[in-house]
Amino acid sequence: MITSSILRPDQSPKDPPSLPKVAAIHRVLLVDDEPALLSSLRRVVERAANGAVVVYASDAETAIWQLETTAIRLVLTDLRMQNEDEAGWKVVEAARSAGVQAVIVTGHFAEEEVIERARSLEVPIIRKTDLSTNEILALVERAFTPQ
Repeated sequence: MITSSILRPDQSPKDPPSLPKVAAIHRVLLVDDEPALLSSLRRVVERAANGAVVVYASDAETAIWQLETTAIRLVLTDLRMQNEDEAGWKVVEAARSAGVQAVIVTGHFAEEEVIERARSLEVPIIRKTDLSTNEILALVERAFTPQ
Protein backbone atom coordinates (compact mmCIF):
# COMPACT_ATOMS: atom_id res chain seq x y z
CA MET A 1 0.00 0.00 0.00
CA ILE A 2 1.35 3.41 -0.98
CA THR A 3 0.19 6.41 0.98
CA SER A 4 0.62 10.12 0.51
CA SER A 5 2.45 12.33 2.94
CA ILE A 6 0.40 13.68 5.83
CA LEU A 7 0.71 17.17 7.31
CA ARG A 8 1.50 17.30 11.00
CA PRO A 9 -0.92 19.38 13.10
CA ASP A 10 1.80 22.00 13.65
CA GLN A 11 2.42 22.42 9.91
CA SER A 12 0.80 25.17 7.94
CA PRO A 13 -0.99 23.96 4.79
CA LYS A 14 0.17 25.58 1.56
CA ASP A 15 -3.27 25.34 -0.01
CA PRO A 16 -5.86 28.11 -0.15
CA PRO A 17 -7.96 28.38 3.04
CA SER A 18 -11.12 27.38 1.16
CA LEU A 19 -9.92 23.80 0.79
CA PRO A 20 -11.35 21.30 3.27
CA LYS A 21 -9.23 20.11 6.15
CA VAL A 22 -9.74 16.45 6.95
CA ALA A 23 -8.45 14.06 9.54
CA ALA A 24 -5.75 11.59 8.57
CA ILE A 25 -8.27 8.77 8.82
CA HIS A 26 -9.85 9.83 5.53
CA ARG A 27 -8.73 7.69 2.63
CA VAL A 28 -9.26 8.02 -1.09
CA LEU A 29 -8.84 4.96 -3.28
CA LEU A 30 -7.60 5.65 -6.81
CA VAL A 31 -8.09 2.76 -9.22
CA ASP A 32 -6.51 2.84 -12.68
CA ASP A 33 -3.94 0.88 -14.63
CA GLU A 34 -2.29 4.07 -15.93
CA PRO A 35 0.51 5.08 -13.51
CA ALA A 36 0.73 8.64 -14.88
CA LEU A 37 -2.98 9.25 -14.22
CA LEU A 38 -2.71 7.81 -10.70
CA SER A 39 0.17 10.17 -9.98
CA SER A 40 -1.74 13.20 -11.28
CA LEU A 41 -4.90 12.28 -9.36
CA ARG A 42 -2.87 11.75 -6.19
CA ARG A 43 -1.45 15.27 -6.36
CA VAL A 44 -4.89 16.82 -6.87
CA VAL A 45 -6.49 14.77 -4.08
CA GLU A 46 -3.69 15.73 -1.71
CA ARG A 47 -4.34 19.41 -2.51
CA ALA A 48 -8.04 18.91 -1.94
CA ALA A 49 -7.73 17.09 1.34
CA ASN A 50 -4.72 17.88 3.48
CA GLY A 51 -4.04 14.87 5.63
CA ALA A 52 -5.97 12.39 3.51
CA VAL A 53 -4.29 9.10 2.77
CA VAL A 54 -4.26 8.15 -0.90
CA VAL A 55 -4.42 4.44 -1.61
CA TYR A 56 -3.77 2.99 -5.06
CA ALA A 57 -4.90 -0.07 -6.98
CA SER A 58 -4.16 -0.95 -10.60
CA ASP A 59 -6.78 -3.68 -10.87
CA ALA A 60 -10.23 -4.58 -9.56
CA GLU A 61 -9.07 -7.37 -7.25
CA THR A 62 -6.66 -5.12 -5.38
CA ALA A 63 -9.27 -2.35 -5.17
CA ILE A 64 -11.87 -4.74 -3.77
CA TRP A 65 -9.36 -6.01 -1.21
CA GLN A 66 -8.65 -2.39 -0.19
CA LEU A 67 -12.37 -1.72 0.20
CA GLU A 68 -12.77 -4.84 2.35
CA THR A 69 -9.78 -4.15 4.61
CA THR A 70 -9.37 -0.36 4.74
CA ALA A 71 -11.66 2.49 5.76
CA ILE A 72 -12.15 4.29 2.44
CA ARG A 73 -14.29 7.45 2.00
CA LEU A 74 -14.11 7.93 -1.78
CA VAL A 75 -13.23 5.77 -4.78
CA LEU A 76 -12.22 7.18 -8.16
CA THR A 77 -12.08 4.29 -10.62
CA ASP A 78 -11.47 3.69 -14.27
CA LEU A 79 -13.85 1.29 -16.00
CA ARG A 80 -11.49 -0.74 -18.17
CA MET A 81 -8.26 -1.95 -16.70
CA GLN A 82 -5.80 -4.46 -18.05
CA ASN A 83 -8.14 -5.27 -20.95
CA GLU A 84 -10.98 -6.24 -18.61
CA ASP A 85 -14.20 -4.43 -19.55
CA GLU A 86 -15.98 -5.16 -16.25
CA ALA A 87 -13.13 -4.27 -13.88
CA GLY A 88 -14.43 -0.83 -12.92
CA TRP A 89 -17.98 -2.07 -12.48
CA LYS A 90 -16.68 -4.66 -9.99
CA VAL A 91 -15.01 -1.85 -8.04
CA VAL A 92 -18.22 0.24 -8.13
CA GLU A 93 -20.28 -2.69 -6.79
CA ALA A 94 -17.75 -3.36 -4.02
CA ALA A 95 -17.76 0.33 -3.06
CA ARG A 96 -21.56 0.40 -2.98
CA SER A 97 -21.57 -2.74 -0.79
CA ALA A 98 -19.12 -1.03 1.58
CA GLY A 99 -21.19 2.17 1.67
CA VAL A 100 -18.44 4.15 -0.05
CA GLN A 101 -19.04 6.82 -2.67
CA ALA A 102 -17.63 5.78 -6.06
CA VAL A 103 -16.98 7.94 -9.10
CA ILE A 104 -16.17 6.54 -12.51
CA VAL A 105 -13.36 8.31 -14.36
CA THR A 106 -13.09 6.84 -17.83
CA GLY A 107 -12.09 7.33 -21.42
CA HIS A 108 -14.97 5.09 -22.55
CA PHE A 109 -17.75 7.54 -21.80
CA ALA A 110 -19.33 7.77 -25.26
CA GLU A 111 -21.01 4.38 -25.08
CA GLU A 112 -24.68 4.87 -24.21
CA GLU A 113 -24.82 1.63 -22.21
CA VAL A 114 -22.01 2.91 -19.96
CA ILE A 115 -23.89 6.13 -19.26
CA GLU A 116 -27.16 4.30 -18.58
CA ARG A 117 -25.53 1.75 -16.30
CA ALA A 118 -23.86 4.52 -14.29
CA ARG A 119 -27.17 6.38 -14.01
CA SER A 120 -29.00 3.25 -12.88
CA LEU A 121 -26.42 2.78 -10.11
CA GLU A 122 -26.49 6.51 -9.28
CA VAL A 123 -22.73 6.70 -9.78
CA PRO A 124 -21.22 9.88 -11.22
CA ILE A 125 -19.23 9.34 -14.42
CA ILE A 126 -16.61 11.75 -15.73
CA ARG A 127 -14.55 11.62 -18.93
CA LYS A 128 -10.83 11.56 -18.23
CA THR A 129 -10.43 14.34 -20.78
CA ASP A 130 -13.02 16.48 -18.93
CA LEU A 131 -11.69 15.86 -15.43
CA SER A 132 -10.66 19.13 -13.81
CA THR A 133 -8.93 19.98 -10.58
CA ASN A 134 -12.03 21.85 -9.42
CA GLU A 135 -14.23 18.82 -10.07
CA ILE A 136 -11.91 16.58 -8.05
CA LEU A 137 -11.81 19.18 -5.26
CA ALA A 138 -15.62 19.22 -5.16
CA LEU A 139 -15.85 15.40 -5.10
CA VAL A 140 -13.39 15.13 -2.25
CA GLU A 141 -15.06 17.91 -0.28
CA ARG A 142 -18.48 16.22 -0.62
CA ALA A 143 -17.08 12.83 0.36
CA PHE A 144 -15.36 14.23 3.46
CA THR A 145 -18.19 16.47 4.64
CA PRO A 146 -20.10 14.88 7.53
CA GLN A 147 -23.66 13.95 6.57
